[in-house]
Amino acid sequence: MLNKLINSSYFQYISLISGSILFCLSESLLKLSTETYTTYEILLYRSILLIIFLAPSAFILKKIALFKTKNLKMHLLRSFFSATSLIFATKALAGLQLYSYKYLYFLNPIFMTILGIIFLKEKLTNQQMISFIMCIVGIYIAFRPNDEVLSVHGLYAIGAAFCISLAVLVFKKMPVSETIFSIMFYYSLCCIGISLIFIDYSKIKVNLHELTIFSFMAIIHIVASFLYTYGLRINNLTTISLISYLMLPISMLMGWTIWREFPSKNTLYASVLITLSNIILMLPFKIIKTYPYIKYKRK
Repeated sequence: MLNKLINSSYFQYISLISGSILFCLSESLLKLSTETYTTYEILLYRSILLIIFLAPSAFILKKIALFKTKNLKMHLLRSFFSATSLIFATKALAGLQLYSYKYLYFLNPIFMTILGIIFLKEKLTNQQMISFIMCIVGIYIAFRPNDEVLSVHGLYAIGAAFCISLAVLVFKKMPVSETIFSIMFYYSLCCIGISLIFIDYSKIKVNLHELTIFSFMAIIHIVASFLYTYGLRINNLTTISLISYLMLPISMLMGWTIWREFPSKNTLYASVLITLSNIILMLPFKIIKTYPYIKYKRK
């Protein structure tokens, strides 16, 4: 019964959406940390804490072998793209408001859809096409191009979106035998290696209060990675990209909850449209269960 629930299509969607919510929270903490620390300090402290939390977990579960891999080159390539995306994101958040960053980062689903069609030979179903068009219209309504788009920080946000799309593409090419433990472990090692090369050692500083923020950031990232990575294993890049657009209403809600930032009418309209697009994306599964005589083949 449990396996049937875990392997159900709805659980896969819930897993992706839950991971997205936690990643939004992690980005909020990331923006908060940019007020005190440099990009490579954040990268270093966050990654060290990730390993500190990961290693004991694997030891307690008696699964140290989970860190082993036969695909080290693919791990390093994926980790490099993910680390580069985090570096760009940190630099972007240091100069952009959170909602401005999210708007630019929403180029990520478009990049993923294009990469999926080109490299994985994915095809859009009718439901995905309708959902994708609704998402694009929603982003167009919410996104108001201004000087931030062409600023250095705006370009950093676009770079973060493109690099994370490449990381997801490499992940989709990796064997399913690769564990989430190994993925996060090699990602953390890569981040530590990059930060040690570029960090300004004369400015290194840390205190207990900020260490708490980095600890929360690491824990949230681990939980989010488990949920999101499970969804990545199951769904194609097109589906993942469409669900990624739910980040807009999620970040909007989080912005109101944390900073009391009430969204504009355009953003509110866009959020409703994007939410409806994801309901359309999930609708075929419900139709199959409710009306078994309707033939529908999902690619």
